[in-house]
Amino acid sequence: MGYETRFRNVLLVEKGADNARAQRSGAPFSTITAALAAATAGDVVHVMPGTYPESLAIGAGVSVVGASRESVIILQSPVAAVDVVTLGNNSALESVTVRLVPTVAAAIRGIVASAAGSAENARVRDVRVEIDETAIAAVSGTAATGIHATAAAVAANTSKWLLENVDVYVLGKGTAAGAAKRAILVNTAACTVRARNCSFTIEHTGGAGVSTSIGAEVSFAGALLELSACICKGRDADVSATSGPTTLLLSDGTRLASDPPNANGLGYTTSTSSNDLFCDAGAPAAGVVSYLRPGTGTSSKAEIFVEAGAAKVARYIAADAITAPGGKVDAIFTLQQNGKDTALTVTLSGADKSETFATKSVGYKDGDTYSVECDNGAKSVLSDVRVTIGWG
Repeated sequence: MGYETRFRNVLLVEKGADNARAQRSGAPFSTITAALAAATAGDVVHVMPGTYPESLAIGAGVSVVGASRESVIILQSPVAAVDVVTLGNNSALESVTVRLVPTVAAAIRGIVASAAGSAENARVRDVRVEIDETAIAAVSGTAATGIHATAAAVAANTSKWLLENVDVYVLGKGTAAGAAKRAILVNTAACTVRARNCSFTIEHTGGAGVSTSIGAEVSFAGALLELSACICKGRDADVSATSGPTTLLLSDGTRLASDPPNANGLGYTTSTSSNDLFCDAGAPAAGVVSYLRPGTGTSSKAEIFVEAGAAKVARYIAADAITAPGGKVDAIFTLQQNGKDTALTVTLSGADKSETFATKSVGYKDGDTYSVECDNGAKSVLSDVRVTIGWG
């Protein structure tokens, strides 16, 4: 059941029951809202199968546990802005489906962690969040977010996860400015959100317009979104991390599901990574374009390809040299994809011996090739150069 009755009071919710006769640890309530109004910290609201057209504010220390996420549906068909479930600190939501089916353009959110501490101490487990906007006008629309963490920071507790075994699916619509769609969004506060064994998927109908659809995004300085063994997919980006030192950690096989994986040139860091080295143990020819070799050796005027072998994302490029180009000369190193320049490029200028570029990312699919181009300026004295490609 997800709770232990010897230590907590249980409030039952059952369709057709009588709220007037309901009691804590007694006769059932007919609505989840009524049960929550009677609940106190440490209580469990256990919900029997049914569809409940409600919006819930789960108080601090209270748990809402459904019979199963297939049989318990919390449904909203909003005609105005709505948050379906709002989490309190140390609250929990388990084994339900949260479903939004709007008929007009409205800012909607499935689950919101906005109370102090809720983003780091609440828990959502075995839950599905569905947003279906196909009934709204194609040219309108406002923001739709499956899970939104906006809570103020508290001390991070690494043993707790906000999300476990949670699936978020957003079928968005609308091309108007502000019609952004996110399966999960962490912003407006430096909080920590951890997700494990989850999926965050965005699909979008009605054209590209000026709206954006992103699977998982963190966009506040000092915030942390950690995705462990998760799947992310979005139209404009599978994942996104912006606004300075925000951090998105991808670990334990977290997968970007677009083909190719799509970080859309948006920077992020990963907790696990592998590197490729391209080197010239001598001096790359000055005044010409050449290509570095994988491993060690000398550069070549012929492009040297490496096959990706699997879908992956290049997240940074770094260049190091024993001897800098010197003077006012530049040596420019660019990651290639199938023989074409990508957004990952780094420059050693004058006396520079080490530089890293990590503000954009490039996705590769199985069968793509990559290489490193060296555009070494005339009169350059660059030597013993190593270029590192970091993969996530």
